[in-house]
Amino acid sequence: MESVINWSYSRLKDFIGCPRRHYETQIAKNFTQPYTEALKYGNSVHTALENYAKYGTELPVNYQRYKGYVDGLLDLDGEKLPELKMGLLPDRTACNYEDKRRWVRGIADMVIIDYSTAY
Repeated sequence: MESVINWSYSRLKDFIGCPRRHYETQIAKNFTQPYTEALKYGNSVHTALENYAKYGTELPVNYQRYKGYVDGLLDLDGEKLPELKMGLLPDRTACNYEDKRRWVRGIADMVIIDYSTAY
């Protein structure tokens, strides 16, 4: 099989934003992007919401304003699959997220399947 570059939604978004920056940071690895306060905050919120959805962990007071969004998803009918890891092979068939043959992979924040509709 020919060599392919693994990509994700984040990488594609980064490339569309600035192809040169994407090349320099992701391909050539000539530069690293700083871990800014905004990134730290975003990761902290994401982790808190993930733990709330997966395990029912109480949200910190400063993240309570996001609770309604997650509750709205959790109230929908169907099987909840938070942080679902997925992958596709080059022929577009499903594979494990860690499969070395993968063409693309991604993590969905929340997938809800009620067997008539998927969100």
